[in-house]
Amino acid sequence: QPGHRDNAHCSPTNSTSSVTMTITIIIFLAIFAYVSIKKPVLGLGLILSLAPIYVWRFKFLPLPTTFLEIMIIVWLILVLPQVWSKENLNKIKKLGKINWAIAVFVLSGIISIFISPELLRAAGYFKAFILEPILLFYFTILLIKNPSELKLILRLLFSSALFIGAF
Repeated sequence: QPGHRDNAHCSPTNSTSSVTMTITIIIFLAIFAYVSIKKPVLGLGLILSLAPIYVWRFKFLPLPTTFLEIMIIVWLILVLPQVWSKENLNKIKKLGKINWAIAVFVLSGIISIFISPELLRAAGYFKAFILEPILLFYFTILLIKNPSELKLILRLLFSSALFIGAF
């Protein structure tokens, strides 16, 4: 009987903690989305300063993901209208050889997906380690307009490094 009671007690606790976790994620993402819309550079700084949360894994719908990936995707979607312009596309074209190197890297990543014995896992790695960082790179180049914005991003990044380094 004590084992049965313990099992019955664990089940509601797990579902309660799952609901609490979901609510926490939604609230944090709503705050992050608001900040990213109002001040996209601050949103980018938050992504970089919170990079260590990549270890926080969970399933979003049927797909395994990390909270950091969700933050990046939300930020990219919210910032896209602000950076999408013909002028910015020309700015990307001016990167020249960097674009070619990135294209070769992306192409090799795509090929690796199709030759992998685990297609879904390879696609997930491609998304997390190739596609998202490249999009973040391009959006960052287009978003940062002056040294004070770069300084803000670097301060947030280094404050995170300092905090983690202290522990």
